[in-house]
Amino acid sequence: MKKIFIVLFCCVLVGCKSDGICIGGDCENGQGAHILINEGLWIITKYETTISVNRYEGEFKEGKFNGQGTMNYTEVIDGIADEHKYEGEWKDGQRHGQGTLLFDNGAKYIGEWKCGEQNGQGTYAYTSGNKYEGEWKDGQQHGQGTWIFSDGIKNVGEWKCGEQNGQGTWIYPDEVKGFFDTLSRIINDDLQVNP
Repeated sequence: MKKIFIVLFCCVLVGCKSDGICIGGDCENGQGAHILINEGLWIITKYETTISVNRYEGEFKEGKFNGQGTMNYTEVIDGIADEHKYEGEWKDGQRHGQGTLLFDNGAKYIGEWKCGEQNGQGTYAYTSGNKYEGEWKDGQQHGQGTWIFSDGIKNVGEWKCGEQNGQGTWIYPDEVKGFFDTLSRIINDDLQVNP
């Protein structure tokens, strides 16, 4: 705790960029705990003051997060804290493999990661009760997926770069099928519904 206070105090005085400090264990090749103040996130502007402090606990290989680990992210903007936590696999200092990202508002992503981004199969559950289950690429819905709304309505189809694009089906008490693109929502023989 004393090391964390000293790092934060120095940052307040002069601003800082840090590759982090090992605060316990073996942060080179083993189990350890590490605190990181992200580059450029101590910013004083006309409008806001931001500082970001992350704490990692888990496995290290050659000084990088590798294997199983947990990262607690804390960002404070003008005195308001935003926190989230990642638990899962790491490779070369990035989220990589199976993992769960939990937000302090209750939203969460459970699934596959590659090079720090959601990639592969995953589920993102929103606080509204809505959720997306399906394929991800570079942090966006991409491939086959299903939006499940809190009222039970489902939107099953193809996604590209975070947008529905290609074949799809809205499932209500009655089924509606159509083709989706970024300009219109549903087009079929009997019905046209615009966004």
